[in-house]
Amino acid sequence: MNKDGSMISNELHKVFNVALDYAKKQHHEYLTIEHVFLSILQSDAGRELLTLLGANVDKMSKDIANYISNHVDVVPYNSYNYDKTPVETVTLSNTINKMLKQIQAAGRKEATIGNMLVAIREQDNSHASYLMEKAGISAVDIMKIISHPSEVKKRKTGSVDLNSNKEKDKSFLEEFTIELVKFAKEGKIDPVTWTRG
Repeated sequence: MNKDGSMISNELHKVFNVALDYAKKQHHEYLTIEHVFLSILQSDAGRELLTLLGANVDKMSKDIANYISNHVDVVPYNSYNYDKTPVETVTLSNTINKMLKQIQAAGRKEATIGNMLVAIREQDNSHASYLMEKAGISAVDIMKIISHPSEVKKRKTGSVDLNSNKEKDKSFLEEFTIELVKFAKEGKIDPVTWTRG
């Protein structure tokens, strides 16, 4: 948890604040996933992560900004809600809640920008997810990068390609199971004792 007790990193908290400020300045009635995605695209960490995934971040930023301006309702000037804070959409709330549940289930202390990108990418009915899909970015791709930051640093220097590691050659069974008989023969596990009661 960060200093205010939440499960959201300071970096992601700033992204949410920038998204809310943008929506408020534009007099948008709602705060949407697309606002958050635009804010992520403008953050250093978001730009770096999406660039590593092969995205054209500038094009994505323009596309999502155009989508927001054409599809998000603006509060009329003469409305009593004109200067009010935009209302978070149900879809955005559900996406954030799903992200936080995934963080808790993984035993992590706080959600990052990468975790929010995964949650957005998994939201099939959002334009932000569509833009990532169009760029060939899957939720699994994002998870690989945020789960293996040391490999990302090596990849930036050109010494490692995330998609061509030696574990890729292993079968699914070899990758996710342990051959206990082999370990027992090598003396790496204690013998199992069985007694009758």
